[in-house]
Amino acid sequence: MQKALEAFFTDPTCDLYLEARDAVVDDSSFRVAYADMLRLTTLMRAGRMSEAQVELDWLLPSWALSPRIHGFGARLAQYFHDGEDVELFRFMRNACLEGLCASGCGTEETPYVILYPTDALDLIQSIGEVTLKQSHCCSDPSLDEFECQSGLKVVFSRAIERAPSATVGV
Repeated sequence: MQKALEAFFTDPTCDLYLEARDAVVDDSSFRVAYADMLRLTTLMRAGRMSEAQVELDWLLPSWALSPRIHGFGARLAQYFHDGEDVELFRFMRNACLEGLCASGCGTEETPYVILYPTDALDLIQSIGEVTLKQSHCCSDPSLDEFECQSGLKVVFSRAIERAPSATVGV
């Protein structure tokens, strides 16, 4: 998994994103539950930054391709005055967004290929759009369609959610 992630972060192309995504999913330690991200968000909003840092460190291996997790990492690094990590996390966040954008066109024929429940909203926000509603595509139940305020419709593959994890740091 590490080699695939390093290759992707060195050159965030579609092919390397998909290879890294497969490597993360195939790793025996891969555990993703939306509750994990909610827990981290709750800790950060409550100002419990030391606990949030522990939670982030625990989540990073499984959430390595999540733009949101790297955005949180940048905020935590900024809070702890670690300028080098701020830049690293921002770089990784942008690379993840590049990989997501390169993975498709956002249509039913070529949907964006996401991994995490937060990816769709992160990508939509990164292109300056606001989501109005989410629905399943009638033609393919494995796809979700997001309608944006501008009228743009963006289609994504479904996120993978596997094995709820134990609570850490809360």
